[in-house]
Order: sequence, then structure tokens, then C-alpha cells
Amino acid sequence: MIRRLPAAGPYAPVTILIQELPGRETQVAYDTVACATVPNGDAAASQIARRLDIEVLGLLHHAAGRAPNCGTSVPENALAQPAGGLERAGPESRRPRAHRPFRLQPATGGVVIMKAISMSPRSGQRTASSNTVVFLHGHQLERNLARAVTAEAVGTFVLVLAITSAAVAAALSRAVAGTPHGSLAVPVAGGLALAIGVAGIGHISGAHLNPAVTLGLAINRRFPWAYAPGYVIAQFAGAIAAAAVTWGLYGDQARAIAGLGATVPAAGVSAGRVLAAEAIVTFVLVLVVVAVATDTRVPRGIAATGYRERHGVSGAKSDTGDAHMLAGMVRTDSRQLRAVAGDSPGAGAVKVVARARKTLIWERNRQVQRLRHQLREYFPAALEAFDDLDAPDALELPARAPDPARAAKLTRAQISAALKRARRRDIPGKATVIMAALRGAQLGQPPAITAAYAATVRSLIAVIITLNEQVKILQGQVEADFGRHPDAEIYLSQPGLGPIPGARVPGESGDDPHRYATGKARKNYAATSPITRASGKKKVVMARFIRNGRLTGALMARALSALGSSPGARALYDAERAGGTEHNAALRKLASRLVGILHGCLKTRTLYDEATAWPHREKTPQSDIAA
Repeated sequence: MIRRLPAAGPYAPVTILIQELPGRETQVAYDTVACATVPNGDAAASQIARRLDIEVLGLLHHAAGRAPNCGTSVPENALAQPAGGLERAGPESRRPRAHRPFRLQPATGGVVIMKAISMSPRSGQRTASSNTVVFLHGHQLERNLARAVTAEAVGTFVLVLAITSAAVAAALSRAVAGTPHGSLAVPVAGGLALAIGVAGIGHISGAHLNPAVTLGLAINRRFPWAYAPGYVIAQFAGAIAAAAVTWGLYGDQARAIAGLGATVPAAGVSAGRVLAAEAIVTFVLVLVVVAVATDTRVPRGIAATGYRERHGVSGAKSDTGDAHMLAGMVRTDSRQLRAVAGDSPGAGAVKVVARARKTLIWERNRQVQRLRHQLREYFPAALEAFDDLDAPDALELPARAPDPARAAKLTRAQISAALKRARRRDIPGKATVIMAALRGAQLGQPPAITAAYAATVRSLIAVIITLNEQVKILQGQVEADFGRHPDAEIYLSQPGLGPIPGARVPGESGDDPHRYATGKARKNYAATSPITRASGKKKVVMARFIRNGRLTGALMARALSALGSSPGARALYDAERAGGTEHNAALRKLASRLVGILHGCLKTRTLYDEATAWPHREKTPQSDIAA
């Protein structure tokens, strides 16, 4: 959110965070501008910041549906004093959301928080017929938790014992474990122990084996909070017992030298970096567990799994049975299976370089977003001066003057020269706009922080310039490899397909002439054809979400480009839009039609012809297409 005040300069950024908490609570945090300007000692800036804070707080109170509790102004001491705690709306919290009052409370660092409490949270998902709750790995919890808690303690004991024993053996240079830092015994032992735990106790307790998993599932309402303390205590007890057994097995050296396999930060690594690393790893762990192990919508790994379930309900599995089942698939359902494609080496080469180029473009976009974030923190005028941050002029001028003081000293000649090298039009007008933006008043950072931000911006600009150069090099390689492909002329004759999109299509879809028996098969692989689900009188048409994103993206971009070069494509799109179809759906239907046309051209080895491709469509005059 950005509020504009005449006295605050071009930009006055405002940060408002809204978070949905467990129990259907809503928390709104506002980082006051006045607190950020206090260290600078600028009385004028502080006065402007307080005015901005008053306006934003008034808007928040208005959105909450009530008048401010603190009056029409914000006292200076209310923006910096710590809060004793968040106020909670008691009986009033059960009102409808539109009429629920919010209460503001200043917090440490000048953050004003609004928090509302709604109805009590729900724990777990109970079935309608019993009190059983279905959770991780399909296990069911009854009211008696003794079995589940005991299973958690035993499983955690086995997991921690396997990891700590292997880690201690590696630290003591035992032959079975290898060197301390190059041993594969530790991850192998941990993985096998985890697999044993899931297989052995997964149906009893869910095999959390980690307090982070238990708390993560409870926060996501996939595990009841009432059972979480028992699980966590059992997991700690099992881990402590495993560490004690490891100590007993290896003696005092296990604790004095190996530290019982405990991991410690490396020398020179700060506590903040350690905390960030642990948070990221724990987030990935809980994300995988929550998204995969508890979600029944996750697709099966291979088609053979579903085929096995069609012919057996007992759940039995063996290598001999799987071999017989695969042979039966080929014998009875061969018409449903597709032969392995034999794409040419040329298509494989085009795929490699086209993917590498697209990956570099995505990386450049990430670096540009990081550059935008850095400039917003200390130099917001640069964002107003330069719309496209990866353009040559937008990279050259901030690299030469990365801080507001030096940017304000740039002359018209220097700015005009940069615009001329970037091949810009209306150089005098653009130079005037850039100079006005760079020399305008704005809220800044202290000199030390500004210098640090300037160093990071200079390094990010260097990375973006390098990525631009490599993208151009790979673009030339893509065009060269695609130009040698025997089907290049057919692809380039299609509307909306230039050298780069034309190279991505055969690279991702393959060039084996026998890979797609029909145009429908090619559309299905490209994910442009819809999926129809019909049952009785109900019929739903949906888009395909399991797809090759690179291929689908290239085809959708091609369809959008074809609107300006193909009258038939424009007529089909306009007809869909006139019928009430949304833009994306209409564009996807056009992309599907163009894929069918491409399939016909490849099968007949003919170039694209507008009259042949759209014989039933009324041609639109070329003047209308150009307009």
C-alpha cells in the first residue's frame, strides 16, 4: 500500500500485514513510519510521518467498522512504547465479521496490531458415525491415547538411536561409518529407521517422530491440539532415551568427543543464519508431510499402482506378482498404452538450449524483483524514474549513481547519453521525467544503511547485466539449432510462432512423427484440450492442471500472438468472448485449435495456409487486424 502526501515527496511506503491465525483469528499489523524516522533526528520528517500514521490508522479503524479508540490523533509515546499484550474481544468476538470490533494495541518497535477473535477452533476431522479421527498415514485415534503415545516414543527412540549411533561412530572414525564429514552411514541409517517407523507404527500413531511435524499438523488442523502435548512429551522422552543408550554403547567418548551426534553451527556462522537455515529445513519437512502424507488428492506415483488395485483388494504385493501384472497390462490394455517416443537428437539439442534460456530468464526476473525490493527500501524515487528495471538505461544509471545523493547530481547530458545507448525514443522528455523523479523529495535512510543498500544494488545490477548477456548468447544458439531442424520451416509458417517459441514447441512435445496418432493426442499432451466430468445430469468441463508447464506456456503465448496475425484466430477468439467465455478459457481454446492445425501440417508435410486452416471462418480484413 502506498499513500501520497504532498509534503512527503513522491513516495511514502506503508506496510500493513494481515494474517489468519489458528482458531479463525485475524491479526493486522501496521509498521508505523514515525518509528522508522525517529533515529534520523529530522523533526520535519517525523511530523510528516506522524500525519501519515494518523491517516492510515483512521483507514484501518474505518475498515474495522468502528471509530478509533485513541481519538483522532496518535500520541508520540503510543508509537514506541511496548505493549503488555494483545487485547482480545470477549463476547463481542462472536458477532458477524462485518460488525466485529477490532482493538488496536501499540507493540514494540512502533507496530500497531489489530486482533479479533471469532468462534472456537475445530480440532481434527471426525467422521459422522463415530468419534474416530483419521490423521497421518491413515491411522485412527480413539479416546485412549496410550497406544499412540507409546508408539511415538518407541518410533522416536529407534529413529534417534539409529542417527546418533551412526553419527557417533563417524565422529570416532569407526570403520563401519567412514569419515566424520563424508559418511553416508548417517543419512542411510536415518532413512531406514524412518521407513521402519512409518511401516511399523504408522497405522497406530501416524509416525510423526518429530515435534515439528506434530505442531505443524496441529496448526493446519490435521491433528487435534488436545493430543499434541502427549505426542511431544513422548517424542522428547524417546529421543532422550536413545541418546542415553548411545552414550552407554560408546562410553564417555560419545559425549566428550562426538557430542552424542548433536549438530552445532560451523565456525563463523551467526545465530541468525543458523536460525534461518533451521527454519527453512523445518518448513520443507512439514510442508512435504502436510501436503503429501495427509492429502488424498495427491496423484499416485505410477499408473501400475492403480492397475494393481483394480485386480486385487487384499493389498498383497510381490515382485513376481508385479511382473505378472505388468505383462497383463501389455497383453490386455495395450491399446491404452503409448509407445516410447523416439525423438531425434536435433530435437533434444533444441530442448536443452531452449530450456536453459528460459531458466535464465526466470532467474533474471527473480534478480529484478530483488533489485526492486532493495530500491524500495532506501531509494523509492528510482522506481518512479525507471519502469523497466532490466532495461539497459535502468541498469546503467543506478549502477553509476546507486544512492539518492549521487543520483540527484546526474546531469541531463549523462541521462540523455544513457537513453540514447538504450535506443529510447523521446529522449528529451524522458530525461526530464527521470531528472524530476531523482531530484524530488523523499524519505531516506541513514547514511550507513544507504551505503550498504547501494553496495547490494550495484552487485544485483552486475548479476542482471550478466544474465542479459547470457540470454542473448543462448538465444543465438537456440535459433541456430532450431534452424537446422527438418521441421523448422513448418513451425515457422504457423501464426504466432517465431524462432524462439517455435523452438520450444518441438523441444517440449518431441518430433517423433509416430508419437501422436491423432491431433487429440497432441492436444492432450499439450494440456490445451479440456477434461469433461459427466455424471447423470451433471457435467463439468475443466482445464488440465497436470501438464508440461513449459510447453503450455509457449502455446498460450503463441495463441496470444496469433490474434494479431491470423484473421481466423481472431474470429474464433472474438466469437468465444462474445459468448461469455473468459479471456484465459478463450485463449486456451484457440491454442488447442492451433495445436490441431500444427498436427495436420506436420502429418501432411505442408506449410500453414490461412484459407485451409479456417475454411468455415469469415475472414477479417487485414486493416482491422493491424488496428
